[in-house]
Amino acid sequence: MSLWLIIGLPLLFLLGLFLNAIKDMQRLEKQLPKYKDKIRKVKDDDEEEDKEDKEDKEDKEDKKKGA
Repeated sequence: MSLWLIIGLPLLFLLGLFLNAIKDMQRLEKQLPKYKDKIRKVKDDDEEEDKEDKEDKEDKEDKKKGA
């Protein structure tokens, strides 16, 4: 019997967390359209790194052509 408690209670706790997260996501999905005008796009770090890499490659090519 205690084995069922040791296994079952943590599983019930995790199930409760999971269901609560789903409920919160649904609530947020309903609220987000109200604030759509206040949302602004944030640049991703990956996009910035890609731009920097392209600029570095172009600089190296320019140096090779100039030398």
